[in-house]
Amino acid sequence: MIYHFCGTSPYITKYIDFLKSNRKDFNLNNHYFIINDTNTFQMDQAALQDIKYSLVKSKWGFIPLLNKIKKNDSLIIHGLFNPYLLIYFYLFNRRLVERCIWSIWGGDVYFYRLKNDSCKNRVIEYLRKQIITHIPIVTSFVKGDYDLVKDIYNTSAKYVYSFYPSVCEIKISNAEATNDRNKDVYSIMVGNSGDPSNNHEQVFNMLKKFKNEKIKIVCPLSYGVKNYIEKTITLGQSIFGPKFIPLTEFIEPDEYMKILSDMDIAIMNHDRQQGLGSIVSLIVNNAKVFIRSDTTSYKFFRNSGIVLFDTLSIDDLSYEELISEDKTEYRLNRKKILKLTSEDESLKGWLKVFQEVS
Repeated sequence: MIYHFCGTSPYITKYIDFLKSNRKDFNLNNHYFIINDTNTFQMDQAALQDIKYSLVKSKWGFIPLLNKIKKNDSLIIHGLFNPYLLIYFYLFNRRLVERCIWSIWGGDVYFYRLKNDSCKNRVIEYLRKQIITHIPIVTSFVKGDYDLVKDIYNTSAKYVYSFYPSVCEIKISNAEATNDRNKDVYSIMVGNSGDPSNNHEQVFNMLKKFKNEKIKIVCPLSYGVKNYIEKTITLGQSIFGPKFIPLTEFIEPDEYMKILSDMDIAIMNHDRQQGLGSIVSLIVNNAKVFIRSDTTSYKFFRNSGIVLFDTLSIDDLSYEELISEDKTEYRLNRKKILKLTSEDESLKGWLKVFQEVS
């Protein structure tokens, strides 16, 4: 049996649907989902039909389920975020760690940066070092995240390439498909959430010199840190006035995809791998995408032949350079990214993961 340890998330819902739609390629009855209810996302009950699962409501409710895992079973951890899981491994079941696969989500790699923020974080990072070293297989979309794990945690874990299917169906709008956008106003998306990791203030300061140009600044801020979101909105409005458009309400996936398809430029200023789903959709729809060149995601896309731009270079750009575009380049980007992130490629990756634990 292959057990899956995960939280409630749109990505897990999509992942389950993806497995169900491809069940002809493997035995879905050999998979069991331990789903921790994080109270941040309501799982679609239809997605849970026809699978084996338990929905865990309490912090420690997963323990009886993990205790049932037998010697020939394996556990795929979808995002190593849960500190209670680390405690369980450390105190009660270190042998199970040797039958785990860690599927990296992004933020779960970079917790080591927070270890000096509090005593609690130092304890969690100590546990991570004790556990991660003994996880035999790590899987991720961006291999650079795995390389970072090797460096930080001194692990000899095997790497397996895989990625999650997009939570939204990628569609190319008619305007995008013909490369015929209305250029009266350039739409610039800044960040993908209200998390401080977006570093909005730095981007606003970079774009301040363009505030009198024909632009609008679109900021998805429907989730994240409340105080940070309020500060970001106040700052954005003070610099750009009515040209600043904060998106503070939950947006359905299809509607969010439409918003992404309307963007001319996207600036992601995260100092780590983040927002890959949004970045892929933006590239598909011909947006000019800026990512920090010191991130693993930037290096991954560039190594895959995708042309991106460096967020750290914006200070040196003129307005004409910022909005310049190469339509041929965008078409090539779209072709490459659609192949790279196709459902067939995702299925190949996950079948390799399952083969590793079978």
